[in-house]
Amino acid sequence: MACWGLAGHCLGPALAGLALGNDEVLVFLVAMLGGGFLQQVWARKQSDL
Repeated sequence: MACWGLAGHCLGPALAGLALGNDEVLVFLVAMLGGGFLQQVWARKQSDL
């Protein structure tokens, strides 16, 4: 998973960090979810071609 190499977080520990109120982890999770959403939109557009 690319998130570990790019941001230094794995999903499980990131969720635990979010529970502790870590702002850096919140930014990471929002970016990860946003990237996943954008990838889905891009993949749908590619399949329509």
